[in-house]
Amino acid sequence: MMRFKQFLPRSIFGRSLLIVLIPMIILQLVMAFVFYERHWETVTRRLTNAVAGDVSTLIWMMNTYNASDDRSLVFRIGRMHLDLEAYLHPDEKLPDPLPPVGNARVERLLAQALQQRVGRPFIINTHAGDRMVLIRVGLRDGVLDVLVHEERLISSTTNIFVFWMVGTSIVLALPISCASRSARSAAWRPLPTASARAASMSNSSRAAPARSAWPPRPSC
Repeated sequence: MMRFKQFLPRSIFGRSLLIVLIPMIILQLVMAFVFYERHWETVTRRLTNAVAGDVSTLIWMMNTYNASDDRSLVFRIGRMHLDLEAYLHPDEKLPDPLPPVGNARVERLLAQALQQRVGRPFIINTHAGDRMVLIRVGLRDGVLDVLVHEERLISSTTNIFVFWMVGTSIVLALPISCASRSARSAAWRPLPTASARAASMSNSSRAAPARSAWPPRPSC
């Protein structure tokens, strides 16, 4: 307890400032955490659902148009209109058992979306390079590799929100810190001694002009 009191301000201004600032900081942190978590969770879930729907559409077109020429057209459509780079590896199978899904938010939500929309075994690799995410889906006649850019899965609005929140807090804290420093310097300014006060009073009395007598005395 004594160690904690050493870090507390001793002046009245510092303590009053601490009483005002601590609830505001706690409220801002709680609101930022709740908004950040809910916003990021909702946006990431919608993005992953959209990507999983595009992968499911691509697999459906491959099953519908299963000729070699038609599949090349399907991959071209996926590249031009769905922003998906797809490659089929025939006569290849996914490893058994499948590697576990990572604990990252994007991997977890993307795995849930693929289970709901694709319904086939898959592997997610978020470190494919060049900011790409690799999705490997096991099909009947091979393995389908789908490359998706990170921008389709990760939202940058949450980072911008945190940046503006921290920047605004720093800008608002600068005047408060300047005011506390000025108050601290004024509080520690030494008081004049008795001799100095007497010398200043005598100097002021000498510098003051003599008052004229009023009313004037009558002449004899």
